[in-house]
Amino acid sequence: MLTTKFVKTSRWSSGYGADYVITNHGSTRTTSSVLEFDLPSGTTITKWWSGATRSQNGQRYRFTNASYNGDIAPGATEDLGFNTSGTGTPLTCTMNGRPR
Repeated sequence: MLTTKFVKTSRWSSGYGADYVITNHGSTRTTSSVLEFDLPSGTTITKWWSGATRSQNGQRYRFTNASYNGDIAPGATEDLGFNTSGTGTPLTCTMNGRPR
């Protein structure tokens, strides 16, 4: 089972930097991960890293792992980092379609 934790890593007057830490609490390796969340109106993602592919539909963001970081061993973590314009924090987060 994959879980996520949202952590702001830096802040400035017009936005912030953050990570989603993805942890595998299961007993088998995962082979892929899809993280989705909404940002409030007025907040957008300006940059992202950690090899994820990003798509967007309105304020809904979807991040799919890169080929080199989809395999998460039991007890291991991966992270997805991003910067925003705007100060709203993510809402309605799902990991592989499950609410977090």
